[in-house]
Amino acid sequence: SEGVYSEKWKEKQLKRIKFAVAQLRKTNRVQHIPLPFPDVDLQLVSSWVSDELSSQNMHGYTIRAVLAGPFGVPCISITGIPRHLHEARKRAEEPEKPTFSFADTFRKFIVYMRSEI
Repeated sequence: SEGVYSEKWKEKQLKRIKFAVAQLRKTNRVQHIPLPFPDVDLQLVSSWVSDELSSQNMHGYTIRAVLAGPFGVPCISITGIPRHLHEARKRAEEPEKPTFSFADTFRKFIVYMRSEI
């Protein structure tokens, strides 16, 4: 049964939430999760969104339950974090790029030449 709150329905929503959170991490753009069901419990779905954000260690995002979202149906909106925080977080997550230094290379070359003499 595909009714609201069946296990199948819940799984489907959790998949959509995971996807929206992944997109949010990547783009930091507001994500809307439309819930076109007449008797949907927005607070419940909001709590699932909140759990997913916590499990991804993503803090400082705003979750809003909107009765008539951009699609004219109830939706949950997740808003990104301020740009400077997003930039800092992205930098923290990126692996360190090896920096090429001419001085280091030259030093290694000198050491190598000495060892050859």
